Amino acid sequence: MPRLARRVQLLPNMQTKPLHTFTNEDEGVESYVYENGKGGFNVTVKDLDSGNFLPWASVNIPDLASAVHSARHLAALKYTGATL
Repeated sequence: MPRLARRVQLLPNMQTKPLHTFTNEDEGVESYVYENGKGGFNVTVKDLDSGNFLPWASVNIPDLASAVHSARHLAALKYTGATL
């Protein structure tokens, strides 16, 4: 599968409401926990200034507690502007 197609599949279905949302106003990001329909959970991160989802996600996390932990961690990170 092409890389772009895989990335698009990671983004949440915008008609689905997240189970949990964590906001970091200082950094201008929010992280979301979604059910993925495969018995697990996905976590995505959104830049609040641009409205774009950032290019990293946690996919197919087996339990809700782990997904919430991941989302809280991603929302709490300090973003330095460094590129990967």
